[in-house]
Amino acid sequence: MKRIAVINDLSGFGRCSLTAAIPVISVMGVQACPLPTAVLSAQTGFGSYYIDCSSRRMADIADCWRDMRVRFDGIYSGFFADIDQIDTVSNFVGDYRDAMLIVDPVLGDDGRIYPCFDGKMCEAVRQLAMSADVITPNLTELCLLAGADYGQLTAHSGDSDYVNRIAGVGERLLAGGVGNIIVTGIQTGQKVGNLLIGGERHYCECDRLGGSYSGTGDIFASIIAASAVKRTSLSAAVDTATRFIADAVADTECESVDRRHGVNFEKNLYRLGNVK
Repeated sequence: MKRIAVINDLSGFGRCSLTAAIPVISVMGVQACPLPTAVLSAQTGFGSYYIDCSSRRMADIADCWRDMRVRFDGIYSGFFADIDQIDTVSNFVGDYRDAMLIVDPVLGDDGRIYPCFDGKMCEAVRQLAMSADVITPNLTELCLLAGADYGQLTAHSGDSDYVNRIAGVGERLLAGGVGNIIVTGIQTGQKVGNLLIGGERHYCECDRLGGSYSGTGDIFASIIAASAVKRTSLSAAVDTATRFIADAVADTECESVDRRHGVNFEKNLYRLGNVK
C-alpha cells in the first residue's frame, strides 16, 4: 500500500485539513500518516477558536519516524501555523528524497493574504512550493507565489483568453522548478474550474453553486495527492476531484449548511473508493 505523510492542522469543526484529508486519502487506498501542524477547536473562519501550535512536536515526530526508518511515497503539506514549521518540513523532505512532494500553499483567498500570515511566511511557503512535484494553489495563492497582481488578472475574468492568462502566470513558477500546477476555483460566469499546467495541460469546470465552503481546497488537494502517488494521470485526478466536490457542494446546498462547517463529503466517499 502507498503511504503519504500528511502535514496539516487538525480542526475539530470545519471539515477541513486533516479531518478531510485522512478519510479521502484512506478511501482511495493510500495510508495517511498525519503530522499535525496545530490543533484547533474549529477552523479559523469561525472567528473565535482555540489553537495549539505543534512546532516542537512536529520535529520530535519527524525524528521518531526517521529512527523507525519508515518509507513514504508522498509528502503532502497544507496549513502551517508558523514559519519555523516550514524549516522542519524542508528537512523532513530532505530525508525522503524519493517521495513525491505535493504542496497546497495555504496563504489566502479572494485576493487577500490571510491575516495570520505575512510576507516572510509567503516567501517561505514559496520556497517549499518551488521544489514540489505538484502544487494546488487557488488563484490568490498563485498570484502571491508568482508575484502577479490579482486585481489585474481577475479584471479579465470575462475574456475568452482568461484561462490562458492564468496559465501564463503559472508558467513563471514552472520556469522556477515546480513540476505541475493545479490552479483551483477559477470563476468564469456561472462556472468554476480547475486548471492543470506542467507536464500536461487540462481544464475542467462545473456549475458554480452559491459561495465558497470551508475545506473544499483540502478535499481537492487530498484527491490529487492520493492520485499522484498511485501514478494516476493528473488530468484524470483533476476531473475526479472536480466532480466529487461539485456533488458534495450540491448536497450541502440542499441542506443549507453553514459554509464554515464545510461540505457534506462523507456520504460520497464511497465513490472515491472506485477510483483506480
